[in-house]
Amino acid sequence: MENLFRFSHGISKPQEQNSKSQFTIPFATCKYHTFSYSQTIPIPHNYQFMKSVFVTVGSTKFDDLVNKTSSSDFLKTLEAEGYDKLIIQHGNSTLKSSKDHSQNVIVQAFNFDKDLEEFYNQADLVISHAGSGSIMNCLRRNKKLIVVVNDSLMDNHQSELAEELSRNNYLISSTVGNLNNTIKNVSTTKLVEYPKQNVDEISNIINSI
Repeated sequence: MENLFRFSHGISKPQEQNSKSQFTIPFATCKYHTFSYSQTIPIPHNYQFMKSVFVTVGSTKFDDLVNKTSSSDFLKTLEAEGYDKLIIQHGNSTLKSSKDHSQNVIVQAFNFDKDLEEFYNQADLVISHAGSGSIMNCLRRNKKLIVVVNDSLMDNHQSELAEELSRNNYLISSTVGNLNNTIKNVSTTKLVEYPKQNVDEISNIINSI
């Protein structure tokens, strides 16, 4: 296969692949950082249709989640569950390179982007910190969502928000330590579609905490 993708500095939003051209990085809205592996891997012609996971931490620093989702054991779990692609928006956390990674899961990463809509839209599963903005972006799109609470926060209202929405079966609440098991069970977890007409519900929940 002629197309090659190198884990390098950059990320591409979903686009059609040209079988005779290098996989390109089409936009320059900010500086991106990703893994720097020496290997190259073929880009499948069905790249834009691959089963994908999008991890987002917003503008925060959530080292535990970023380290977990870029670890070899997590990638192996994704592979076992049929996922082909992982995109990590790591915010102010630093990604640690690892050469012990899955050969069958394409991994891309970046720190910030002013518009994450395409990443949400293309994802089959979203793993997010417990920020209300990120949660709303997923629920409004009826995306299967795993929310991971940052236990290092001192005044952690995020935990209460995630637990309340999880009790209503709008999302799945998880810890970093239990994330692999959560991934294994996500396909059989039945969630309730978020009521789009009630856009103020999360605000009401936040105010009641």
